[in-house]
Amino acid sequence: MTKSAVIKVTGLSKHYQTLAKPIVAIDNITFTLYSHQMTLFKGPSGSGKSSVLSAISGLLKPDAGEVNGFGQDIWALNRPMRTRFRRKHCGFVFQKVGLFPALTAIEQIITMLALMNVPDKIARERALECLDLVGLSDRFDSKPGELSGGQNQRVAIARMLAKRPDLIFCDEPTSALDGKTGSNIAGLLRKVAKETGAMVFCVTHDDRLSAFADRIVEIEDGKIISDNMVEK
Repeated sequence: MTKSAVIKVTGLSKHYQTLAKPIVAIDNITFTLYSHQMTLFKGPSGSGKSSVLSAISGLLKPDAGEVNGFGQDIWALNRPMRTRFRRKHCGFVFQKVGLFPALTAIEQIITMLALMNVPDKIARERALECLDLVGLSDRFDSKPGELSGGQNQRVAIARMLAKRPDLIFCDEPTSALDGKTGSNIAGLLRKVAKETGAMVFCVTHDDRLSAFADRIVEIEDGKIISDNMVEK
């Protein structure tokens, strides 16, 4: 297994203007993310970690700095090109799972794969496979209102995995899950990184994920205060 640099972040900064004063969310940070690696980005509320995730994935424009993904400065791309970059390379799991209320679990995934022009038969097979990976194969025909918050989170994770992304961005992916399920999902994300070569970047407060991480980066007041590989 040979890891390679897939995202290079240089001099990244972002601030928000409030009525009282500007708030520095990201303060001139530089780091590199690699394939085959699961990285945790940890820090207290308001430390800037979610802003970092949004900036490096092409969702939130920084005030300064460069985010280079697979050799492209993604913030030098126009909006349609950034959208294509995310569609081709990125998978997301957010705290707000963003499921369609009228669609069943399997339909949530098939609909997303249809946008990628995956043939119907293959899309259905892949959807069932990914629902099984997150322990929901028996709920494939359930709609969000028929599932718990944790189950809906797992549907969202299955939908992301079905896309087979190169870059996986997770914002508190285990926040709605019990201890056993949270550990299973963390293990699954690590397995995906190792077996597919994906880069997994998780913003989290959940210390359970630390045991599965290859690297833990801590941020405070918009600055990286530690960056350590995890010994296995």
